[in-house]
Amino acid sequence: MLALLLAGAPAPVGAQTVAEQVEALVLETRVRRALADQPSLHPLDLTVSATTAGAVTLRGAVDRPEQLERAREVAQAVRGVTSVESLLIVSGRARVSSTSRIPPTPPAPTEEVYHTVQPGDVLGNIARRYGVAVEEIRRLNQLSSSTIRVGQRLRIR
Repeated sequence: MLALLLAGAPAPVGAQTVAEQVEALVLETRVRRALADQPSLHPLDLTVSATTAGAVTLRGAVDRPEQLERAREVAQAVRGVTSVESLLIVSGRARVSSTSRIPPTPPAPTEEVYHTVQPGDVLGNIARRYGVAVEEIRRLNQLSSSTIRVGQRLRIR
């Protein structure tokens, strides 16, 4: 079971132990479950990442601003979450909303954007999520096909 959990996990940052990786994955799973239990957030495609310190980042696309706020509220209410950074796209525009102690710096228009492939991700959904064309993602990452792997880091912009 542990091997399955870690197979889809991003590469460890710094000197992160296996126990710390599992702790972050457990928190991510709690947040994903809480979001999945919200009918108003269906069928949204949100990506959750967490740190062992309880910082959670939400990425993806929502249809309405209310969904963005609801996703942030639901994540913040999960046991173990200390802060939530919401990098969700509403109607094709990126909106940043956070309850972090230090507000995040919005990305500069020319700043590169990356996405780490999660289980179930396909290029078409990733492209829609970020408002770019599949061909652009393939060009930026020198992909000859639309085949991607879990854990693969893709340049989006």
